[in-house]
Amino acid sequence: MHNVDYEIKHTGKITGITRHTATVRLTDNNASDCAGCAVRSLCHPGNKTGTEITVSTDGFKQPLSLGMLVEIGIPASGRYRALITALGLPCLLLVAAATGLPAAGIGQETAAICAIGITAAYYTILYLFRKHVQARYRWRIISEAS
Repeated sequence: MHNVDYEIKHTGKITGITRHTATVRLTDNNASDCAGCAVRSLCHPGNKTGTEITVSTDGFKQPLSLGMLVEIGIPASGRYRALITALGLPCLLLVAAATGLPAAGIGQETAAICAIGITAAYYTILYLFRKHVQARYRWRIISEAS
């Protein structure tokens, strides 16, 4: 578990524990960085404050307890995948539709409306499958914080 490069790390206190997850309330000053993150919704689904994150406890061998201070992290690859999912693919779809449809003989106004509609459909599908998508971007407990 320690050979994974965790680009994003936070320290927090465990406020809830289930069989495979724990809820961690962030206690470090880095939590304010979340407000400016483009893919914040993948880490904090439905949590407006951004101070609690549900993390996976799989692979963490030490016993957990409420109030325990832990360090959590998300692999660097997860951050880039999230950026591509939330921003890269919709932008690519928008540009492809806006340029490809007029090239296929469809009027520019219709192509623009279709491009926006395709992008909206992408975000709707992303929303409908949000639980599946969020499972790919899992925070993990790295260690007990000192």
